[in-house]
Amino acid sequence: MLFENILQKFLNYLMCDVPLKKITLALTLGATCGLIPSMLIRMLFVFVILIYDANFILFLISTSFFSVLAYLILPLFSKIGLLVLNIPNFLPLWVFFYNAQIIPFLNLNNTAVMGGVAFSIVLFLPIFFISHKFALYYRNNCRDKLLKLVLKKTLTIKNTKL
Repeated sequence: MLFENILQKFLNYLMCDVPLKKITLALTLGATCGLIPSMLIRMLFVFVILIYDANFILFLISTSFFSVLAYLILPLFSKIGLLVLNIPNFLPLWVFFYNAQIIPFLNLNNTAVMGGVAFSIVLFLPIFFISHKFALYYRNNCRDKLLKLVLKKTLTIKNTKL
């Protein structure tokens, strides 16, 4: 029941004439948020989504999907994080971050968190363009077909109740 409600809201949002950049922003920020295994950073992403008025349901769906993906590739995040944290030129920066007031709460000294941050930064633009293409494809090709299907089912249900 809950999944059907979320799916219905997701499809309703895609069917209405919301600007594509809001859909793209919600999907991209959700993917980036899902790939980072730190709760405080995820809360910052929720704050950003609320400020930019992007769709929260799309954000949650994207975050959920990419959280599962991040859990599956967590060992890769640890290896990437170890590589990033051991770059000699960045060691003073990591020490500065660790000694700062707020930044230690982000857990950037954790290899998995740093790997997730680095991985999501690298994938931000490709996910942005892929989600934009997906939203554009859906608007141009699938929206009308799905709308006709939903309308046909609604009419069929109304006729059977009579």
